[in-house]
Amino acid sequence: MSDVTEPAGTPGRGTDAERTEAALSDATAQAQTEAEAALHRSEDAAAEAKRAAEAQAAEALARASVDGERASLAARSAASAATEAKDRATDAASHAAQAASADAQAAADETTAIAREAAE
Repeated sequence: MSDVTEPAGTPGRGTDAERTEAALSDATAQAQTEAEAALHRSEDAAAEAKRAAEAQAAEALARASVDGERASLAARSAASAATEAKDRATDAASHAAQAASADAQAAADETTAIAREAAE
């Protein structure tokens, strides 16, 4: 097959090699444009995924903070209840000891009185 030479610069004209080169150049430019568009879409998707991950992390951190505060409050409440129970137990033991001491003193006084009466 022989090359047919046509005047350059005329649309749809030129040699087969020039037309092939032009088509290749157009295809390359289109592929580059599509690749750049795909890159931008990929970057946008990555940025959106990052924003979503950051939002989820912030939400999880907020929940953990609330849960931590609740746990801390529960621990303080339990410590307060334990202190109150200890104080009540100490008071009850003190009252029981005072009552036992009073009973012992009363028994000693009665024994002393009986002993005096017996001695007289």
